[in-house]
Parts: sequence; structure tokens; C-alpha cells
Amino acid sequence: MIARICIVLMIILSIINIFYHIKTFRFYRREEKRNLDKKVSKMLVIGTLCFSAFLLFLVGVSLYNNADKYWANNYSGEDIFFLSFLIFPAFLGFLEVSLLKKRIKRLKTEHDTKGEINDIGNEIF
Repeated sequence: MIARICIVLMIILSIINIFYHIKTFRFYRREEKRNLDKKVSKMLVIGTLCFSAFLLFLVGVSLYNNADKYWANNYSGEDIFFLSFLIFPAFLGFLEVSLLKKRIKRLKTEHDTKGEINDIGNEIF
């Protein structure tokens, strides 16, 4: 029962994570094709953070369930690969969300500054 809940949760969070990446792709485009007027949904941001947190949760569960193997130095390369396969994307997910948030803020201030500069040149006294 718990395994089914974890699988369903993983599928839902994966879909939200995919939608987040599709929606935020516009912030990585060239300046001409960027659309800074649209906002990223907070649900997508929270879903992506939950996806990364869930990956770390799976690492913790794996470490807890296999702790006796690790203490006895009886682990295999597959165990380490599985853990690194989950840890690496989890931390990248957290890093990406925080860096993209900073990038969006910087792009918006640059866009507003350029707009204000252009307005100064077009003002009629």
C-alpha cells in the first residue's frame, strides 16, 4: 500500500516537474523571444521543490532500510549508483529553482530599466 502511494506521488510530482520545466523554458531564450509578462505558477515551483524533496526522502528511506549492509561494508556498486542517481537530481532541482528565481528577478529589473530609459528619450516636455 505504501509503495503504491509512493509510486503515485512520484508520478504526480514528476508530471508537475515536467510542466515546470516547460513553462520556465522561456526564461532561457534569447532576449527577443523572452516573455517576462507571464509569471511562473507557485504550484509548479512548490511541486518542483516537493519532487526534489521526495527524491531526498527516497534516499533516506534507502539508507535506513539498508543501514545494516552499509555498516558491514557489504554494499554493491549498484547501491551507490542508485543513491547518487537520486541525490544528484534532487540537489540540482533545488539549485535550479533558486537560480531561476534569481534570474527571473534580474531579467525583470533589466527589462524595466531598459523600458524606463527608452521612455526618457521619448518624453515630450
